[in-house]
Amino acid sequence: MGLLDRLLRRGGRAARAREDAARVRLALDESRVADALEGARRALLEAPGDPELLRLAADALLRSGERDGVELFTRAADAPDDLARMVELGSHLLSREAPELACAFLSRALSFAPFDAMIRSELAIAQARSGRPHDAVETLALHPCLADDPGALFELAWSSLLTGDRGTAEGARRELERHGLGRALRDKLDCALRRAQVPHAAEPADARDYLFLEHGSVLLACDGPHRGRHGVLTVTEPMAAALLGRAAAVVTELVPRPRRIMAADEGAEPWAAALADAAGGERVPLGAGRLASGVVVARRAADLEPLAERLRAAAGEVLSFALVLDWSRGLSATPDLVGVLAREARIGDAPAARPDGDAALLDFVRTRRAHLPPAGRRVPTAYVPDAPLPWP
Repeated sequence: MGLLDRLLRRGGRAARAREDAARVRLALDESRVADALEGARRALLEAPGDPELLRLAADALLRSGERDGVELFTRAADAPDDLARMVELGSHLLSREAPELACAFLSRALSFAPFDAMIRSELAIAQARSGRPHDAVETLALHPCLADDPGALFELAWSSLLTGDRGTAEGARRELERHGLGRALRDKLDCALRRAQVPHAAEPADARDYLFLEHGSVLLACDGPHRGRHGVLTVTEPMAAALLGRAAAVVTELVPRPRRIMAADEGAEPWAAALADAAGGERVPLGAGRLASGVVVARRAADLEPLAERLRAAAGEVLSFALVLDWSRGLSATPDLVGVLAREARIGDAPAARPDGDAALLDFVRTRRAHLPPAGRRVPTAYVPDAPLPWP
């Protein structure tokens, strides 16, 4: 591209930024704060260094009541060419579950300091979390301290796995071992590399593929506009009945008789009873001490947290099932069997399970049976929504 082309392109981008700013300002004048926030977000993806857009974003955040981040946007607007301010804002957005916008600011920061290892690492994480693993691999390929940074090596391996490049992932794994770095990271990679020998079930891969690759878990429902991940979700009675039916089919496939079904807490008792009826299982109390082999049922993944140590001690004998993995909450480990993934979920009463002949789900389970609990080896890790899927 010649100089004139670049200048014309830059001029066109500046004109679009002015038009976007006018629309955001109009939305603010009309008290349409949500529209203003979304308009500013979309515009900043293309023009992260535009001072007016940055100030409008700060104003929209302030009016929305989200004071966290207002000062960072204002500081960036005052000095959009300041490396530290761009990094600060990008890292904040990454921590606030806005990886796409974080990419825009971190990319701008990297253009000021292309050999800054920390910025490259942050940008690669943001790219992976915003569904761009190929870009993450390219970013890390030029990492100046790659061989000495276990986190960056792991991110390179992980992003490579997500793109289907097992060779690069295995090479990064060898580097981790050669330098004696990241034992826990190596263990997690080893498990994932074994699971990666099974091709993705969907093309493009969906949330079910990635939950299996990262955690060795099974997702029961992977439909919808976000390929298996939801924002705010109400689990209706028909949906719950279908999920219980699918759970029963998977439990029947994976857990031999006698199938002992236990409730994680009092609220899960009706759900455990419904699953036991559908899977031909035996209802038994949770009890104290070591868990009996079988299935522990919870409404939400967070309800399994008090049992984390007991579940870890019984690995290979107990399968954990949560109707909803509500990933806005912190978790120490992902359940073995998950109904749906949602940022927030409302759950009603437990219905009777409805048989669900999901042939694709059963084929997924049977193809991967050697890698699934209770047989497959897993490294218990928290669910982080960083798979290359669009965010709700």
